[in-house]
Amino acid sequence: MSVRKNRLDKRHCAFYGYDGNGERTYKLTGTASIDQYNAGEETFHMNFNDAVIYVNPYFTITPRNYTSHIMNGSQRIATRIETNGLTNCIDTANTGAERIANARAYMQTLFAQGIELRPDTTATFVTNAGNSYDELQWQCVEDDLAWDITLQCDSNLLLTTSHNDSTFIDTISSGIYYYYTDHLGSASWITEGGEPVQYIHYMPYGELWRNQRNTTYDERYKFTGKERDEETGYDFFGARSYSSAITSWLSVDPLSDKYPSVSPYAYCNWNPVRYVDPDGRYFDEANEGTAQKIETELLTKKIYSALGDGNQMRELYYTWKDIKDMRNDGKNEYRFELDKNKPGTTGKEEDGHQIITMYSNLETLDETVAHEVRHGGQTARGEISYDNNNQIQNYDVEKEVDAYRAQWGWRGSPLQIPIDDGIHPMPVPANANYLDITNKLIKSITNGWLDKNDKLYNFK
Repeated sequence: MSVRKNRLDKRHCAFYGYDGNGERTYKLTGTASIDQYNAGEETFHMNFNDAVIYVNPYFTITPRNYTSHIMNGSQRIATRIETNGLTNCIDTANTGAERIANARAYMQTLFAQGIELRPDTTATFVTNAGNSYDELQWQCVEDDLAWDITLQCDSNLLLTTSHNDSTFIDTISSGIYYYYTDHLGSASWITEGGEPVQYIHYMPYGELWRNQRNTTYDERYKFTGKERDEETGYDFFGARSYSSAITSWLSVDPLSDKYPSVSPYAYCNWNPVRYVDPDGRYFDEANEGTAQKIETELLTKKIYSALGDGNQMRELYYTWKDIKDMRNDGKNEYRFELDKNKPGTTGKEEDGHQIITMYSNLETLDETVAHEVRHGGQTARGEISYDNNNQIQNYDVEKEVDAYRAQWGWRGSPLQIPIDDGIHPMPVPANANYLDITNKLIKSITNGWLDKNDKLYNFK
């Protein structure tokens, strides 16, 4: 239970639900009041009158509408809001007594984890505006502390999305809002129909400096693309929450024991202008330094390729995007390692998450760097993955075509890789440009220059 008190002695209350991976599944929000007796005993009355159900990372539901998020990998491109688009997901009972009975059963399910709820009394709640709602009161007991929770039993709050007969109406659209982000992925400009509707500018640690709007729409996903909870002002990152007001995490880094020299509450090692933290875990500075060296080399190559082959410019851009996607991947950890003789990419399970290691010639930053970075990007986008036995999944010849084209783009000249050309008795140089890198070429690559029958890949 999260309760926030402001200086006007008004209270906001919120209840959050999470799945086994720490991902938020729902939240209930509202207001609260306190009754104090004889300057001693206090009774809390919490009126939950709004809710959000997080069906998946791309879909959320509120009593007023549902929202679908259009993503490119981990980058949010647009948000589509549909009004009145859900049926059979709210309580349509006609009488207050029926709604109260349904609320009792539903809320007991939500609150059952760790909190005992006892039905108390029923009443009718009348707002200052004169609106009347059915109400349900609970006696909430936890750790020998008792307080009353007053639940506003408006039928729109009863978002029973677990119903198998829930249906969707995809015809009533309120609007599509497009995102224009800065280098950290923070929403800067929001447009609808080509017209700007919101401009957001941030202080270095994410506190709002400017938030200008010409409509009622207010983007929830702000700093680095994370949801900012209106009821608390905190940004929810997944593993933990962050306060831009105090420039600090609100709980300890789950990987803090690995980095004793860094504060477990430090956001991005106190460098928020350069780094991002996808899920509230510590950002590895050593590997970030390597990524920045690769980005610097990419910039140099892009300048020289600007007047050259458009395919090379495009591949260099994709390599830059590979690094960005790895930074924004909240599920896997990425590492760069030096190996001059045997480049490759591996994945292994460690401390409850996958570690993807890219081996290449980091001393000279040769073309093998781009090849393995492409495999890292493919992992970040979910194009390939690793199972519990560290075996690669969804890997095929197309993934290698993609990686060799990244390698060609980095090199800027034909690839000199050994292949079996079907003519000569020994492997010969491929001398391959962008359009030469095909499925057939990848299948003909040999494992060295001595035996043309020793193929590097076993694709069929």
